[in-house]
Amino acid sequence: MNNNKDNFLGAIVAILESSLSSKKTIITRNKRIIDLDGVERAMDISIEAIFNRKKFNTVIECKNYADSNPIRMEKVEAFQY
Repeated sequence: MNNNKDNFLGAIVAILESSLSSKKTIITRNKRIIDLDGVERAMDISIEAIFNRKKFNTVIECKNYADSNPIRMEKVEAFQY
């Protein structure tokens, strides 16, 4: 991981931790998950929270496409686990 991405992720995690400060919220960097095809993947940031007795999982994966083509919507829509 390069320093710019590491600094950016650190800032995001700090903001999330201060905004979602609850005993029922877990914020993890570099969380390993198994996707629907059984492939292990590393997510930059994972947020697991319980609101109104329901569990929510949110992941953030950071990509830098500034030097290449922008990410296509099909990639965003296909992202699920």
